[in-house]
Amino acid sequence: MQRKIYVKDIEHDEMRDGFLVTSHRKKLWNVQLNLIVEFDRICRKHNIKWSVACGSLLGAARHKGFIPWDDDIDIMVMRPDYERLKKILPSELDRNYFVDMWYNYVHEGEPNPEGFPSIKLEHMKKYPWLPFSPFTKLRDLNTTYLKYVEIEELIQGLFIDIFPFDPVPPFNNPEHEKIFWTGEELRRAVTYPDQLKEELRLGKPLYTSHERLKEILSLPFRDRALIYENYLADNFFDSEYVSFITFNALPKDKPPRIPSLLRKYYTEIIRLPFEGIEVCVPADYDALLTMHYGDWRTPKMSHIHAQIYSTDISYKDYFAAQTR
Repeated sequence: MQRKIYVKDIEHDEMRDGFLVTSHRKKLWNVQLNLIVEFDRICRKHNIKWSVACGSLLGAARHKGFIPWDDDIDIMVMRPDYERLKKILPSELDRNYFVDMWYNYVHEGEPNPEGFPSIKLEHMKKYPWLPFSPFTKLRDLNTTYLKYVEIEELIQGLFIDIFPFDPVPPFNNPEHEKIFWTGEELRRAVTYPDQLKEELRLGKPLYTSHERLKEILSLPFRDRALIYENYLADNFFDSEYVSFITFNALPKDKPPRIPSLLRKYYTEIIRLPFEGIEVCVPADYDALLTMHYGDWRTPKMSHIHAQIYSTDISYKDYFAAQTR
C-alpha cells in the first residue's frame, strides 16, 4: 500500500520538547495522518462535523501536530453524525482500511451466523470488558498495533479513535437525568454484567425495570451492545454538556469519571495545521482546553500507549510468525 508522506523528515530521529521522537514513531504518526485524511474526505463529502479531541486537540493547539510522546489520534463527533458515519464509512473507505466497532465481535460459544471474530472465554476471564470499546476505531489493515499481545482474534492494526459525544451531567431537567442513568444501566449490562446482576439480586432501585434488565442480561454480547447503542441514538437531546461516555463505572452516589464539556464549544469548527495536514478543532479551543486541562500550554509528559507496532507488517502476519 502506497501512503502519502505528511511527517517532515520522517526517516530521521529528532528531539521535540526534550523527548526523542524516533523515525519509527514518525512512521506510526504518518499512518494515522493518512487515516485522518481519508476520514476527513468522507466527512466533507457527507457534511459531517468533526474535531480532534483530548491529547490530539492539545497537540494541534500547542505543537501544531502530535504531542511528541503521544501515539494515537482522538476524534469526536456528535452522536447524530456518529450514527450516520457508522452507516457511511464501511462503503466509502479505501479497501485497506477497516471500521472496527465493538458490536462486530461475539463471545466464544454465542450465536455467530455473520462470522464475526469470537473472543475466547479464557481471554474474557482475564479482560472481562473485551471487546468493549463503545466507539469506532478506523484501522489500517496492513499494520500492527498490539495492545493485547496474546489475543489473535482481535483486529489490531494501527488506528484513529472516533468517539461519539453524548449528553452528560450536570442536568437541570429530571427527564434528561433519567435518560442518562437509564443509558448507564444498559451500558453496564454490556460491560459490567456481573455488577448489574448483583444490584438486581440485592433489589437495588434502578431506572430500568428489573424484568427488562434480566431479559437484556440473558442476551448474547452483541445484542446487548446494539441495544445500548440504539438507545443512545434514539435518546440524544440538546444538553449544556457533552462528552464521550467511557467504560468506567458511574455510580449515582459519586461524581462521573468523565469530563463534562460545554457543548457550545463545538458549535463553530475551524482548521489548524497538524504536521503536514490540517485538522478540525473548536473555534474557541483555548477556552475549551483551559476548562479541561487548566494550564494547557505547559507540556506534561504522560504515558505512552503503544507496546508493539509496525507500519510495514500486518497484525495477521505478526501473529502467523509467532505460531511457527
